[in-house]
Amino acid sequence: FESAVSLAVWEAGVYFGSGEVPRAAGSAHKLVAPYQAVAASDRHFIVGATTPPNWTAFCRVVGLGTLETDARFADANTRRRNREALVLAIEKVTRMKPAEHWLALLRRAGVPCGEIADYADVFNDEHLLARKFFVDLEHPVLGTLRGLGSPMRLARTPVRHHRAGPRLGEHTADVLRELGWSDADVDDLAGASIIARA
Repeated sequence: FESAVSLAVWEAGVYFGSGEVPRAAGSAHKLVAPYQAVAASDRHFIVGATTPPNWTAFCRVVGLGTLETDARFADANTRRRNREALVLAIEKVTRMKPAEHWLALLRRAGVPCGEIADYADVFNDEHLLARKFFVDLEHPVLGTLRGLGSPMRLARTPVRHHRAGPRLGEHTADVLRELGWSDADVDDLAGASIIARA
């Protein structure tokens, strides 16, 4: 939990500095815009057009040069303050073509952007496969199952993966005995369908 909360840097600053409870911003960055997921005709993609050169290139690529001269979007601060109107204007155009169309144009123009991967993309990612992040483990009933490895790579104490998860109730009786329950107590619990035994 602490590792997740430690990522709430902006929110902590707002809350501890002003007492204001921060609102969820979806995928949007707190301080700059557009730096968030944007809808295309088929799916969302990420764009980060926050510097003056990137903003100019972005507006030209998507055919929204008028945004550059619109006072509501004149600089990073006004774009952030008017994010809702900005995103509506952008998505009016980006929803007309698929994400790959926009990503190709934005990349050629040097505008930071990227796909939003679904789990099929993640679980077949070339980088993760090359790093052998996924592990194949044996399960006593289901056979070989693929699972997640560990992102940690420690030379002297490598992470070990022995097997897939236990069968339902496989260790229940042993754990209860370690906690001082008698065999009769364990039998009573199993007989009352309170625990399962493999």
